[in-house]
Amino acid sequence: MFASGGSAPTTTSASSVGPAPTPTSIGPSGWNYMGCYVDTITPRSLPYRAPGVTSGMTIEVCTSECAARGYTYAGTEYADECFCGNAAPANIAPLSTDCSSVCKGNASEICGGSKRLSLYTLGISGSAAITSTSVAAITSMSVTATTSSSSPPSSAPSMAGWIYLGCYVDTLQPRSLPYGAPKVATGMTMEACVQECNSASYPVAGVEYANECWCGSMVPGTSAPSSECNKPCSGNATEMCGGSARLGVFKLA
Repeated sequence: MFASGGSAPTTTSASSVGPAPTPTSIGPSGWNYMGCYVDTITPRSLPYRAPGVTSGMTIEVCTSECAARGYTYAGTEYADECFCGNAAPANIAPLSTDCSSVCKGNASEICGGSKRLSLYTLGISGSAAITSTSVAAITSMSVTATTSSSSPPSSAPSMAGWIYLGCYVDTLQPRSLPYGAPKVATGMTMEACVQECNSASYPVAGVEYANECWCGSMVPGTSAPSSECNKPCSGNATEMCGGSARLGVFKLA
């Protein structure tokens, strides 16, 4: 199911140039659209190339191929390519319209672009999809989550325009998200951190170790099991604010 802040790109009609994508809520079950990302090519941002899907490339075919091989990230690229991996690419594309190539197997869908990946992540146990319900920056709490009995209780608030990506490793030296937000510590919540990073014009926010907030321009390179983000937020014990060297990461869609 797609978060409304990061709905999958499609086109309304096909043309030789390739129409600009428009949002839709329809997509492969269990997968969330993360946005348009840069493929660094050498090495590939998603290392496994799915060989069985080219001439009939669609979003659904690519995500199915990656899921069948045990990967949690899938990316369509340049109309007929599919790549898989277990960590999100580090660099968000400057413009969402960089992903503008029409899928060869379905002209109503967009499959990345030149060196650009339309990226999807598999919703696994403990993951949460952040939804946007109004144009307000912060809204009332709402969560779409699946949590196993062994996972700590968690919830993710609804924040317009932001999606929850999951639990990531903070490399510490250097920090995976370089900007430490100074204004939110004793009253740390997911909403406060996202609002702080948004105010500082950063598109990525991460809560860590109950009372820390970090911001940056790129998603951290290494994902972590969702159960490792298990620290209740110091300002709201019903929310989880990362863990030890672990970031609960949000991205502006």
